[in-house]
Formats: sequence, structure tokens, C-alpha cells
Amino acid sequence: MLRAFAQMRDLSVGLLKCDYAPPSAMTDDERAGVESLTEIGVKVLEPFQFPEIAAVRNGYARMLAPRLEDHYPCARHASSLESVVKRFGADVILIPWSEWLTGACADIDVPKFAYYGNPDTKSWNARLRFQWANGAIGIARFGVETLLSHHLERAHLRQAMKYEWFGNVAHNDAIYYQQHGHKNAFYIQNIWVDRGLYAGSHALAKQGSGRGTVARIIANVGKLGGTANTLGLHYLGHRLLPELQRTLTGTSYEIHILGAGEPHPAAAKELAVPELLWRGFVDDIDAELSAATVFLCVNNATDFKVGHTRYLHAWSLGTCVVAHRDAALSMPEIRHNENALLGNTPDEIAYWVAEAARNEPLRRRIGDAGYETFRSHFTAERVTSDIVERIRAGSQSRMG
Repeated sequence: MLRAFAQMRDLSVGLLKCDYAPPSAMTDDERAGVESLTEIGVKVLEPFQFPEIAAVRNGYARMLAPRLEDHYPCARHASSLESVVKRFGADVILIPWSEWLTGACADIDVPKFAYYGNPDTKSWNARLRFQWANGAIGIARFGVETLLSHHLERAHLRQAMKYEWFGNVAHNDAIYYQQHGHKNAFYIQNIWVDRGLYAGSHALAKQGSGRGTVARIIANVGKLGGTANTLGLHYLGHRLLPELQRTLTGTSYEIHILGAGEPHPAAAKELAVPELLWRGFVDDIDAELSAATVFLCVNNATDFKVGHTRYLHAWSLGTCVVAHRDAALSMPEIRHNENALLGNTPDEIAYWVAEAARNEPLRRRIGDAGYETFRSHFTAERVTSDIVERIRAGSQSRMG
């Protein structure tokens, strides 16, 4: 994103790294990264360290007498951060993908663009519902956390309203902000990196018979204990796996679960079948996805419907994506039988997994279209162009 901004005419770009921890010595890779950004004109500022945060108040105090700093403690130091921003001479500040820093910058008196992910309470509420439904928490904790979540939502929305531009990488989440009164909340595409692997050796392997006779279905990437993956694995085991076993009868297949950490016991207990392999962390996730017959993602089959870069990751490698149709609520660019295979029910999803596993022309067509969709909508060049266009249009409007 920084590189794409820096390559635009009439645009000066600065990078300010903010953190609670004291700056540490840069690694060789970090130093090389800073040098490469400096060479193309990015002004890399001295890192900003927030002062040490006071102890968090206990849950009952936060519940009965909520304060903004309970949720955004760094917001109390916004004036110090503002002075750094103004010394640089910023006309606009952009905060990418950071809930706490978006909260901290809300009161800075400079036009602000939030490039945002999930609403702050969305993951919290989804995990709370899952724990309650699976007997992991009692009614007292459920009640307290529900109220704390309500306080956080109110605090977050107050901060969000202070942003001139609130771009969300999930279409349904952009609607959430619109419905809560933000007049300039909108959907903006996420970003993934095109490393050229699709056009290289991985793509060549796809066109041959390199996969062998066993259909390799990757059904999870990322940390196993994450909210989206927890709910997705639960759906996979409790609802989809029986249908997959039925529809894939007669087909040799493996279901690969990739990702570090441990899954929630309630999510994992129905997944102990011989065809399912818990792979843990893998060194080369690109090679794994590129060699897969199908990338299956059913996280959005649950009530936690969010945008995921994992669709873009698979598309960037030309891998055939099979998903729940509600993935398109977050990313409208996902279209059934064009760049993905989408089902509404477990039997429909299983049907498309089986079709893709047995039909190489189908999965190649879907994978090729997925790559083209990625290249057309989800690269840094495409998204940063949209960001700058919106900022310039908004600035002209404010000037009359």
C-alpha cells in the first residue's frame, strides 16, 4: 500500500509506526524494508511510543461506570500523537486495519481515513454466543460480557463518527456503520499481494496431473483458535463433514486443516475422521494452497459473516474456491460459478466440492476467473487509487 501511494504523482507519503513497547533494534529485513521505502520517497518517521498504560479497571467498574479509556486507553495520549502528525505536515492520516490506533487517532484535528476491518464488538459477540451455546461459560459471565460489549460498541461508534472517511473491507460491515449514522461509511476492497506465483511453476503444476489421484481439500488456514476459524471448523465438523463423506464416496480425498495453535474442543470433536489431517503450522502456505484441488472455506456459513483475505490468497494462486454463498455478503465480487462455487446448505456445498474434485476443467475455469477478479479489484494499486480519489473528492467538497 505504501509503495502504491508513493508512486502516485503529487502525493507525499509518511510512515509513522505506533506501539506501546519501546522501539527495538531493527532486524536486517526491517532495515532493508525501511531503506526500500525511503528510496521511493516514503518519509519514515521516528516510531511513536505510547506511555505505559495504567492498570485496566475490573469488569464490574467498567460495567457500572464505563469510560472511554477502558476500551481505548491510548486515546488519552492523542494530543502527543497529534503533534507528531502536524510536524510532518499531514493533510490526511490513514490508519490501516488497527482498532486500537483508530480509536487513539479519533480526536486528532486532521482529516482521517479509517481502512477498517470488523466492527470492534463483532468478534467478541460471536465468540460469546459460541461459548454460551457450547456450555463454556455461565449466565453471570455471559451477562457481564454482553453489557461490556454494549459499552464498547457505543464508545467505538462515537470514535468512528469522528472519521471523515470510514472504508470497510466487508460490504455488510460498511452497511452496519451506515445504519448507525456514519454518512461517509462505504465498502472498499481488501488488499492481497500478487507474488507472481500463479504465472510461475505453481500454475504449470495445476495444468498437469501433479496432484495425483487424491483430491486435496484445504479446509482451514490461519490460527485454529481464531473466532472465524472456530466457528468455521464447528460448522465443518457438525454439519458439512457428513455430507462430504456421502458425496465423495468413491473418490480418494484428504481434508487438510492448516494453522497454528489448538482448536476449541467443541469445534474439533466431530472432526476425528481418517480423511482429515491436522497439519498445524506449515512453512510454505503458498505451495500448499497452490497444490490443493479445492480451497474450502465455510466460515461465513455461520452467524459471523466477515471479509477474509484467505479468499484473495487462494485467488492469487489460481486455486478453486468453494464457500458458503454468504461470503458474497462481505465481498460482493465473489460470484457463484464464475470465480467461486457457492452453496447455501451443507449438501449444496458438498456437491460443489465433489464436482470440483472430479472435474479439472471446472476447477481450472473457476481458479482462472478468481485470479482475474483478484487482479482487477484487490491489488494495492487498485485500492489506493480509490482511496486517493475519495480523499480528493471529499477535500474539494469541503472547500466548497
